[in-house]
Amino acid sequence: MKKNNRLVKDNRGFTLMEVMVALFILSIMSVVAVSGLNAVLRAQSKQVGSAHLLQSLQFTYSYLEQDIGEYVDRPTRAAHGELLPAMMLSHDPQMPQVGLQGLVFLVLTRGGLAEAPHASTLQRVAYALVDNQLIRYVWPVLDATTATVPKPHVLLSDVAQIQIRHMSDQGTYYNNWQDYTGNAPLPIALEWQIKDKEGREAVWIFPILGGGSEREPKADEQGNKTNSTQQQTTTQ
Repeated sequence: MKKNNRLVKDNRGFTLMEVMVALFILSIMSVVAVSGLNAVLRAQSKQVGSAHLLQSLQFTYSYLEQDIGEYVDRPTRAAHGELLPAMMLSHDPQMPQVGLQGLVFLVLTRGGLAEAPHASTLQRVAYALVDNQLIRYVWPVLDATTATVPKPHVLLSDVAQIQIRHMSDQGTYYNNWQDYTGNAPLPIALEWQIKDKEGREAVWIFPILGGGSEREPKADEQGNKTNSTQQQTTTQ
């Protein structure tokens, strides 16, 4: 009889308290595991987002560098025949004639394209901020008509702010090039400041070929040039 009681005692199950304690420990371990997994997924997502942003910034910088670096002084015609400058900067009074929506920062004629039969090596491009997206537009022809539609290409998304500063030949920055009272038709460089919604910022400076006013020779340089000419005449 005592042997049977011992067998019954050895085969008894878990008590309710033991089951509750086990479930409590299991729930804590599950919460810790899920939290760790979420942290890993967030870190991975952030890394992927940062890599995508870096790639988009690299593409954007490359486009701007090529377009501004290949600037050509070739004015164009708008859809209704208006003559537009070869390069148009933000706040240009003629900017509405370009026919783009959003905040247009830059419109220019660029060269350097590969030659093709019966095709121009020049191209008209523009950059505008539309619905927090930086878009690069390309016109199929230089002189547009009412049927000409530029092709958009989204370069950056989730853009919070873009600020362009224009550097004069005196090294002074202007937020609005229209405020510059010097003789230079174009700045010598453009500074782009791009900030996304998470506060990350990129600052780039692009020199403009042909920007700034032509430097007039100083008085002593003019005198030296005159004396040199006279010496050459006398020698002959």
